[in-house]
Amino acid sequence: MEQTCIVFIVYILAITATLTLGQSSENIWDQVRTRENPCRDTTCGEKQDVCECYLTVEHRLTMMIEEEGTLVVPKGGQLYEYDKPGSPIIKSEQIPYILTADANNSRLVIAVNRRFPGPQITAYEDQTLIIHVRNLMDTDSTTVHWHGMHQQGSTYADGVAMVSQCPIGHGQEFTYKLKANPHGTNFYHAHIGDQRTMGLYGALVVYPKQDFPSATKQEHVVTLQDWNHDDDASTLYQRMLYGIYDQARKTPYKTTSSRDGAMYSRYRFHSGLVNDKGRYYTSSNVHNQAPLTEFDVAPNRNYTFRVISGRASDNNCRCF
Repeated sequence: MEQTCIVFIVYILAITATLTLGQSSENIWDQVRTRENPCRDTTCGEKQDVCECYLTVEHRLTMMIEEEGTLVVPKGGQLYEYDKPGSPIIKSEQIPYILTADANNSRLVIAVNRRFPGPQITAYEDQTLIIHVRNLMDTDSTTVHWHGMHQQGSTYADGVAMVSQCPIGHGQEFTYKLKANPHGTNFYHAHIGDQRTMGLYGALVVYPKQDFPSATKQEHVVTLQDWNHDDDASTLYQRMLYGIYDQARKTPYKTTSSRDGAMYSRYRFHSGLVNDKGRYYTSSNVHNQAPLTEFDVAPNRNYTFRVISGRASDNNCRCF
């Protein structure tokens, strides 16, 4: 028993060192926090061996201009300040950082580098990914899993809380180091409770060797998410375990199941999101006129659409 305790203490000390050592300067965090590319400019190129990125995880509110403390509302596919219904928001610098979801109300989400979903990480096969994650959420701890990565020789970078690492606490940083392998369309997401359902995920695209994207190769990344108005990550996890009820009818929602019959989720679906945006339908043909995600395409050109499902329920979905 005494030997086991000593080993356990040493393990905890090692994990603590990993969490606190290697913290990066505030300068680089600030540089990447408000731009589309989360990675260092001198890394991640087609001929470089390393791709180094910085992800800041924090709570934010949808449908708010946070700098002004102003609520926004949808109408006709545009956003308006709640007390100025005749003037749509036209400040281009504000639009990318106003999180809408389905625009039903102002709701707590988990943003990565102020975005929801998080920014795309683009790498090349067999590059070394060095990804620093900083947790600025008010009360929650977190981990990040790199979905699709084989993690050969990098077990402790897999991001599974209490299995491959201790959770990243408030104010802490953790550095993941792994190989970008295999190539393809992948994504990163939270691996604690139901934090992914609140927005902690993003695209991870790995290009194969000798297949670098060029100016003539046109791509779009599409992330799909089901959205719930009522519950945060902790509440959703408890409802998944013990049941979720329609409070008006006092009846339970049916649990969906995977293809092998395993019980999958009691997640209550209110609307679907594409790259953060969707519309809430109060009936089969009446919606709230929220803005939607748009993809720019030109006639007679070929495009690749990389579709990533960050959904929590097993309701069928198709893209067309």
